[in-house]
Amino acid sequence: MKWPKRLDFFRTAQIISGGRPGISGIHRSIAYKEENRAEIMTTFVIKHQTSGKFIHPQGGSLTPCDETALVLHQDVHSGMHFAFDATCNGYGYIRHVGSGKCIHPKGGASTPCNETELVLNGDRHNGALFCIDTCNKRIQHHGGKYIHPQGGQANPCNDTKMVLHGDCHDNMKLLIVSPSNTCEEICP
Repeated sequence: MKWPKRLDFFRTAQIISGGRPGISGIHRSIAYKEENRAEIMTTFVIKHQTSGKFIHPQGGSLTPCDETALVLHQDVHSGMHFAFDATCNGYGYIRHVGSGKCIHPKGGASTPCNETELVLNGDRHNGALFCIDTCNKRIQHHGGKYIHPQGGQANPCNDTKMVLHGDCHDNMKLLIVSPSNTCEEICP
């Protein structure tokens, strides 16, 4: 198959790997990039371990605007699907599948302060790089801080904003789970 010569944006198509041992129910997407090659990426949702709530764009939109805040909410829908676009050294962009926007600290700083809110934005730069540590159940920003629910509570309310903070504790643990089975942890 010949890939298109140039695409300015990712086009994604979901593939469900039905029936193959070990990967049934995992969603994958194919991204056609300018380099004329396809890369297969796992689509996932981000689940707060202690509350069981999920990271969503505020309002739950499938196509949120730039600077839309990220919040925790109990609802499950396609507007909360993410993919990891790896760059180098374990870091990459956490991309909202519906909009193509990436998780950013508000303001886009490379070394944000504690309590900096997280938003979705279309820009890609060092301030938007994260590392997903599935062993320790945390997501670390390139600047060293971790994604937390604001206030650090074990069971935060719906619409609690997601922020960056330097502390590590059980209430900030995040699971990467399958969109089709939110009890199944997967590797992005």
